[in-house]
Amino acid sequence: MNFEPFIEGIKATGFPFENFVAEKLRGHNWQIISNQYYVDDDENKPREIDILAYKASSFSNFDIRTVAIISCKKSESFHWAFLTRPANLKDPNSNWEPFHCYSDYKPLSHIFSRNSWESDYHKAAREKGVKDIFAIPENEVFALQEMANGDGGKQKIGGSKGDGNIYASVLSTIKALLYEKSVRGLKKRDKPIIYQFNLVCLTDGKFLQFQFKGDEIIPSEIESIPHIARYIAKRQQLFARVFFSTKSNLDNLLNDLDELHKANKSIMYDADNEFFNEILFDYRRRTVLIEEFRDALYWEVMLLPGNLGAAYYNALKGVNISTSKDSPRLYIYVSIENGIDLDQFNTPDVLAAAKRVLKTIFRSEMECVFTEDAPF
Repeated sequence: MNFEPFIEGIKATGFPFENFVAEKLRGHNWQIISNQYYVDDDENKPREIDILAYKASSFSNFDIRTVAIISCKKSESFHWAFLTRPANLKDPNSNWEPFHCYSDYKPLSHIFSRNSWESDYHKAAREKGVKDIFAIPENEVFALQEMANGDGGKQKIGGSKGDGNIYASVLSTIKALLYEKSVRGLKKRDKPIIYQFNLVCLTDGKFLQFQFKGDEIIPSEIESIPHIARYIAKRQQLFARVFFSTKSNLDNLLNDLDELHKANKSIMYDADNEFFNEILFDYRRRTVLIEEFRDALYWEVMLLPGNLGAAYYNALKGVNISTSKDSPRLYIYVSIENGIDLDQFNTPDVLAAAKRVLKTIFRSEMECVFTEDAPF
């Protein structure tokens, strides 16, 4: 049997390019998941993402995954054109530095909720060597077009095919991002985890930029460009940073992604330490872990020899804590209803148990004492 026509048929598809990208990623030690299907909640139909690549690292308290959601497209008869204008980085209706993540690690989720986090994160990543992926854009992409290049197509050179394939590439990465974020918490883990997501549209073809400056249109051939896509999902606006790259720019992109994973490890490690730095003096940060403190304290005291009684153990489920920089100790506030005697808590064994929990949950070795909670 002559397989040559079949092989040529396969070469005419985008699959060889997709496999080329996957092999390149593996060469940079990225783990690969190919052709993953998921159900689009908006349209209730199956969709596919070409490549989901990730690198993994672990710390004592959490794991981290740097993830690239990648769409691969082949474009022989059409160049992809990006119509741009000078970016207004102060536009209050845009977000030039979105941070795409999933986290079930409470300390860092608290850090991520800060208004300044996205900008701080992008700045830190750039300072640690991440270049194009998080580069501050000089231009805003306001339109996308496929334009005939005269290479076997029926349209004349420069003829527009619209933005269908480009839009489909962008949409597939955004939909996959929404899906991945929605299912990350469904699998129970022994250890908290953080996923940092990046959206990438790769093309086996050429990119053209047409920069609008007043009445002038300045053309150029480019290898990559970031694009901030706006998408409405469940009545909420999502700003998604999508990085476009040609096949010829793939090595630069992979080097940048490698640097991003290194940066993520450093940034998350520093942010974790920042959260616990002087946590006992910050009510908002203490509140993040108070339930964990109460639960750990309950079981630590429950396992001590002797029996304090149910009222004492139940009281531990509602304790609060506070201190100040001028105080030599941490105060554990407990309700003394139901005839509870504070002296039963302020014994060497119970205080030692409380210190162990304090070190485990809040990473502090401060002395502590039980005291009466205010009855109002």
